[in-house]
Amino acid sequence: MVDFVRAGRTPEELAKEYGLSGQSLRNWVREAERPTPRPFRDDPNRVLTVSTSVHTRTVLPGAT
Repeated sequence: MVDFVRAGRTPEELAKEYGLSGQSLRNWVREAERPTPRPFRDDPNRVLTVSTSVHTRTVLPGAT
């Protein structure tokens, strides 16, 4: 998602398409710009899966 925003798509556009909040996507972009991204609060090794009716994406920690 961060790469899509960097490529010119807006967080709001992606949020609508993938069923996320625009604020969450903006936070992800901001976090990716940090020199050392912070780990997830609950489990730094968890795998985040984002599902919609059309797409399922698995995002591994540290992947962009």
